[in-house]
Amino acid sequence: MLLPGKKTVLCALHLNWAEAHCFPIHTKVKKWWDIMRTPLGIIPEGNNEYTIVYVAIDKSKRFHPMGMVKVKLNTDVLDTRRKELK
Repeated sequence: MLLPGKKTVLCALHLNWAEAHCFPIHTKVKKWWDIMRTPLGIIPEGNNEYTIVYVAIDKSKRFHPMGMVKVKLNTDVLDTRRKELK
């Protein structure tokens, strides 16, 4: 929600945000970026596989390029995390 007379955005949902975690994708794909930035979306591909679209910084480029990586969700890990959060 944009507050009247303000240039910042206030989100009531921020209280429910989970702690940030980094996915070490550089251990699985050739690293072309200098700084990993913002995930833009996650696309379900079926069979617990997803494509993540993200922006990164390559200091040798004028503009920040976008990248994609395909990941597979480990449902056993997800079940364990859900139990921990209850």
